[in-house]
Amino acid sequence: MSDLVVDIKDLWVTLNHSFILREVSLRIHQGVFLGLIGPNGGGKTTLLQVILGLVKPDRGQVQVFGRPAGHHKNRGLIGYVPQRAFADLAFPVTVFDVVMMGRYPRIGLWHRVTSQDRDRVLQKLEAVEMDHLRDRPIGQLSGGEQQRVFIARALASDPQMLVLDEPTSGVDNRAQGAFYHLLGELKVSLSLTVILVSHDIGVIPYHTDEIACLNQKLYLHGKSTEVLSSEALKKVYGCEVEVLVHGKIPHRVIGEHHD
Repeated sequence: MSDLVVDIKDLWVTLNHSFILREVSLRIHQGVFLGLIGPNGGGKTTLLQVILGLVKPDRGQVQVFGRPAGHHKNRGLIGYVPQRAFADLAFPVTVFDVVMMGRYPRIGLWHRVTSQDRDRVLQKLEAVEMDHLRDRPIGQLSGGEQQRVFIARALASDPQMLVLDEPTSGVDNRAQGAFYHLLGELKVSLSLTVILVSHDIGVIPYHTDEIACLNQKLYLHGKSTEVLSSEALKKVYGCEVEVLVHGKIPHRVIGEHHD
């Protein structure tokens, strides 16, 4: 049996007669933690939406778990954390209720929630270390705590792949390190394939197995330690890249670029 989870061949997507993605071919294997980087407007979110089956390509083939993207049998196999996972944080809903929403792909909207479903929700809250806040209104949590809850919601259907779009947006710097560490632990403990979109190119290499560099086209894809050269980033971002060393971790500074 193949361990290939995502198989994209010659993908093209247009919007209002403009190219969003073109000539993209990408293969992601089971158990890989992939960081997807690139400038704003480079098509990263669109690529995630294609994988999820939310956007239909103009050309190309997209297979997810050996089936066309969006296939009904993939429902529940993919956990998704969008950029804005919860729009109205004043809405009176608890942490437990938010995570229970993630069970619906498994149980259906009109089926009764069982004790097994409740146990599953508690297990996912424990996995992200948020079970002690299960009765707290979601709006009272910090940005980092909310993101952990949204990850628990994405995991509530027992997916095999976790997809996250800019998950550290709105999370303070102190919490980001713990957040990435949590994702690495979840990948191992739950045998997940992880795809994470981020602009934080100075941190992502130290938490992912592979990196894909996207700016409409896929410029590079490979091991994190091999991809992040200044020449590679220059091609993707269209600008000079300066590598600075601060403490033990080198930081890459992206100069001004224009879409």
